[in-house]
Parts: sequence; structure tokens; C-alpha cells
Amino acid sequence: IFMIKTNLPLLFIKNHEIFPFTETKLEFSDINFKQTISLAESCFDNCLFIIHQKQTDNLEAKNNINIGIVAKIKFKIDMPNGNMRVVLKGLKRAIVHDIKEEDSMYDADISMTTNEEIDPIEEIAMSRTLYKSLDEYVKLTNESIFDNIKEIHNISKLTDLVVSLLPLSHNRK
Repeated sequence: IFMIKTNLPLLFIKNHEIFPFTETKLEFSDINFKQTISLAESCFDNCLFIIHQKQTDNLEAKNNINIGIVAKIKFKIDMPNGNMRVVLKGLKRAIVHDIKEEDSMYDADISMTTNEEIDPIEEIAMSRTLYKSLDEYVKLTNESIFDNIKEIHNISKLTDLVVSLLPLSHNRK
């Protein structure tokens, strides 16, 4: 596995989940969040690193974190009420090496792994198994939101999209 090391601005996010290949809308008023978004736009090609935060304190949380999501800002608007609304698209998972704080803003040293090569026949077999389980789930729940993923054959992308739609806790996902 090839690892690409980089440094990105970091946001700790609560009550929202971001996965690769999915989009998430966020709205916030916190000045540090706004500054982090602006930094990502101006210096990091609209990219930032997202960590799902369970704890209430960022400094407590940073010692227990080893993975997060690299995301790209797809849309940003400053609202009349002073809030900022953004749409983030998850790009890929990354491993955290270090988190630094400066002036109440965070950045993360991370490594992004490249996708492992999977035998095409094995990938098709895994996709079929996942689709079969998905079909059974849809029949039990009458969910129709899965219809738009029927043509995806990349097992990594398919898994991330399916998991993001399931009504599971963050730890289970």
C-alpha cells in the first residue's frame, strides 16, 4: 500500500457523519470553523480533514484519534444570520499522525492510503454479495434510497455509500 503524507486544516465535527463518496451539509456560527474553511479554500485547494468527535473537548479527543476523512468544500455561503453553510464531499479515509493546535485552530499531519488492488473477479463477487444483502434489506425496510447505487461496481465506493445510508451508530459504521 502506498501512503501519501500531507498536512490539512482540521475540523472536529459532531452530530454529522462524513464518509468517502458522500456529501454532507453543515451550518455553523463558530469563528474557528469559519476560519478553518477559509484557510482550506485559500491555501489547500478547498480540502480539509474531518474527524467525527465523540468527546466534548478537542484536546482530549485528539489523543484517541487515528482515522478521519479528507473532504473537499463543494459549496460555501455566508448566511444573513451570520452562520456559514458548507457542503463537504468526502474523498477518502486517512490515518492521523499528529494534531496541532494554534490560535484555537487545528491542523493534522495525515497519510492517505491508495486503494488496494483487488482482483476484478473477487471485486465482482464481493459486489454481488453486498447487492444481495442490500436487496434483502430493502425488501425488509421498503427503503428506496438505494436505487441510485445499483450501477456502482467499485467495492470500496459501494461499501462507503451503503454504510453511510444505514441507520447505525457511528461506531458501528
